[in-house]
Amino acid sequence: MNYIQREVKDRSNENITYMKFTLSVFYTNPKYHFDFSYKIFLSIRSELRNRILRHVNKHNIAEKGLLLDIQFDTNRKIKRTTLKKIVLDKRNKAISYVVYLPYDDIVNSKTPQKAFINEIFKGIEQVLLKLNINIEKLDLIRKDIIKQYK
Repeated sequence: MNYIQREVKDRSNENITYMKFTLSVFYTNPKYHFDFSYKIFLSIRSELRNRILRHVNKHNIAEKGLLLDIQFDTNRKIKRTTLKKIVLDKRNKAISYVVYLPYDDIVNSKTPQKAFINEIFKGIEQVLLKLNINIEKLDLIRKDIIKQYK
C-alpha cells in the first residue's frame, strides 16, 4: 500500500480512534527547498499518530472530525521556525497550520538532515501547544526519528 492509498484509507475510516492528521511540505519559492526523503514525514506522522494524537479523542478538533494539517515551507528570510498561518476550512473540515523553517540554518548545518528534523519538531510543538495537546512524548519521538535517519 503506497502513501496515497494509506491516506485515503485513513480518511475513509469511520471508526478512526485518533485525530486525522497530515504533514506536508510545499515550497513557494523554487530556489529554496530541502531534498530529504519523504519517508521522514511518513515516520513522523506515524509516530505522532500512535504516540500522541491517538490519545486526543476528547479534543475539540477530534470531536468535530476535523483533519489537522501541518504544512512546512521555507525561505531565506526566515531566521527561526515560525508558525505563520492558521486556516480553518469548514467546507472540507480541516484546520491547516503553516510553519516556516529557517532555510540557512538547516542547509548550513554540519548535519542538515538532523537540523531539518529538529526544526520540523519545533514547528509541530508550536502547533500542538496552540491546540493544548500534551507534548510530553514529543522530544522522545524526535530523538527516535533522528536515530532512525542517521
